Amino acid sequence: GTTSISLSDHSSQRISFEQLNSLVYLDCILRELLRLVGPALGTVRTLTTDDKLPASGFELGKGESVMISFYALARDKRYWSDLYDLNDTEHKIIYHD
Repeated sequence: GTTSISLSDHSSQRISFEQLNSLVYLDCILRELLRLVGPALGTVRTLTTDDKLPASGFELGKGESVMISFYALARDKRYWSDLYDLNDTEHKIIYHD
C-alpha cells in the first residue's frame, strides 16, 4: 500500500524512522534526483594492468589514469530509457520489488 504523511509548517510532529522508510515514492524520487544531479561528477582510476577498450580498440597502459564520468553515465541511452525525465518508478522496481 501507499503511505502518506501530512506535515504542515505549524506541526511539531516528527516522522519516525519506520514512517520514513515506508515512503517508497520519496525514496524513488531521491534516487532519481541523485542520478541526474549527483554529488560527484566522476572519479579517476589508475590502471594496474594494460587494457584495451573493446568498442574502439584503444589501448591503455598500466599506470595511466582514466576518468569515469558519472554525469555522462547517468545520461547514457544504453542504460536509461528516459534520460531527462524524472522517472519515479524505475528505482521502485530495482530497490523495492
